[in-house]
Amino acid sequence: FIGLDREGTGGIRDIFQSMFPIRDPLGRAVLEFVSYSIGDPQYDEYECIKRGITFSVPMRITLRFVVWKVQEVSFKEVKYVVDEGTLERSVKYMKEQEVSIGDLPMMTSYGTFIINGIERVIVSQMHRSPGVFFDSDKGKTYSSGKLIYSARII
Repeated sequence: FIGLDREGTGGIRDIFQSMFPIRDPLGRAVLEFVSYSIGDPQYDEYECIKRGITFSVPMRITLRFVVWKVQEVSFKEVKYVVDEGTLERSVKYMKEQEVSIGDLPMMTSYGTFIINGIERVIVSQMHRSPGVFFDSDKGKTYSSGKLIYSARII
């Protein structure tokens, strides 16, 4: 589950910031994450059930594409290794645009999701196995009533 960014930590913003910026190998262009926005649902919960569609909200991100004008340096002039931070560069081209990522299913007020008009509950399938089960035959095996115990390791 991805929480909302109320405190500014965790959530969708951190996921996008871990993926961006994306740079080309020569350091001439950069694709940066600026922000994201989640819109309002197009239909309410009951209308989605009637129409047989998913109750969802649109998600958009704003990206910035920057092309750098990098000073060309020939290999004969380079006497030491130059890292990207020491190169003199200026912005050649910059464009910022909002991009639609898609629709995210939204949880209803009852804690369910409506997928293709059907209300569904998400149940975690992760189950910790208890390890060992102990059991007895309750005196049924022997006529003397002696109990036999068994253990199953799972």
